[in-house]
Amino acid sequence: MSLAEHPEPTSAADAGPLLFPASYAQQRMWFLHHLRRDDPYYNIPLALRWSGRVDPAALGEALNEVVARHEILRTTFTAEHGEPHQVVAPTGTVELETVRPAPDEERQWALDWVDRPFDLTRGPLLRAALLTTAPDQHLLLLCQHHIITDGWSLNLLTQELTAGYRRRLTGGPAPPAPLEIQYADFAEWQRDRLAGQELDGQLAYWHRRLAGDLPVLDLPADRRRPAAQSFRGARVDLTLPAELAEALTRLGRTHHATLFMTLFAGVSALLHRRTGQDDLLIGSPVAGREQVETEALLGLFVNTLVLRGDLSGNPSFATLLARVRQLCSEAFAHQDVPLDKLVEDLQPDRDASRTPLFQTLFALQTSPDTDSAVPGAALRAESLPRASTRFDLEFHLWQDGERIGGTLVYSTDLFDERTVRGLADQLHRLLAEAVRTPERPLAELPLH
Repeated sequence: MSLAEHPEPTSAADAGPLLFPASYAQQRMWFLHHLRRDDPYYNIPLALRWSGRVDPAALGEALNEVVARHEILRTTFTAEHGEPHQVVAPTGTVELETVRPAPDEERQWALDWVDRPFDLTRGPLLRAALLTTAPDQHLLLLCQHHIITDGWSLNLLTQELTAGYRRRLTGGPAPPAPLEIQYADFAEWQRDRLAGQELDGQLAYWHRRLAGDLPVLDLPADRRRPAAQSFRGARVDLTLPAELAEALTRLGRTHHATLFMTLFAGVSALLHRRTGQDDLLIGSPVAGREQVETEALLGLFVNTLVLRGDLSGNPSFATLLARVRQLCSEAFAHQDVPLDKLVEDLQPDRDASRTPLFQTLFALQTSPDTDSAVPGAALRAESLPRASTRFDLEFHLWQDGERIGGTLVYSTDLFDERTVRGLADQLHRLLAEAVRTPERPLAELPLH
């Protein structure tokens, strides 16, 4: 049964608060939240710099128009027989907090505000603040718990919010049509679809891919690994220039590979060179929006795949890219198995000092909507550096105009900033050498 054919639930507006099963991703987030209730790692911020005039009343109305349109923004959670369920309120509003910090206090105020814990049972799980440091300088902060959002949703939220604000100032165009489905419909459909043979068939693939002894990435670290993760982290930024970005795209096209596959091969080759390991497990998030009806929805759809790279035999970069293409094609065809379901089924050895299955994350993200305009103001997205991670290393890359931007997030339990800057530089050099001589064995590609 397709999502469009799934039985439509009773409208929350007609029946008061309604109870729905949590999606698999929400179930995972629920349990992670309860392991460390005050950990802000899953508080997801969105910061928009407004240069010019702002109308706080119109902005608040536009925000609550989005809340009225998307049930997930009116959702809290409760436990039924030990399992999380969504509680969808028929109505709800979010207050736009307005504050006037001193210019030199703005960033710290924002970081402290983002780190405030959420109560999943009481909500709201979206909060908003408008910081004004001068008559024409404002910072709009939106923060959501990850259990109701993902990266795709942040872009969609920005688009709907700015469109609603423009309508209030200009009188047009008309608001969008009501949504055909809501996130709760997707959660029920997902539970039904993965209840029987569909899940068994996909799990069988992952059992084959992840058979045998599972490797543990052993990157040389600056400090001994603690007995338990502290989740403290930091970040190092990198940029791949336009000429290299174009060459990487061209190399992938020559070998029938996407940019994701080409960059993943580069990260795999770097980890192989730094560890000497031929068998690597790397986690990679996927949007989880295979059904077209989900593209207009806010909510948590993202899933994480466990990609097992084979770097045996000192392959050339071109050979590795062919292996990665095959690996990704198969994994993407079996992407519906939720990560927690996979961990539950495989039952890997648990170790409080590491995340199960993989310790490194790789993501090629959708290019964020960084610049737009509304009447009287220009908007620009700003990053709020986070100081936490659940992994040893995270490689986040995105297309930034003609260049490729990126961030390496790292565990400060293990690594110093200098070490991770070195990794970023080595990735740059390895990719540059790979596009120049893709038939060269990996062991011969210079890193310095």
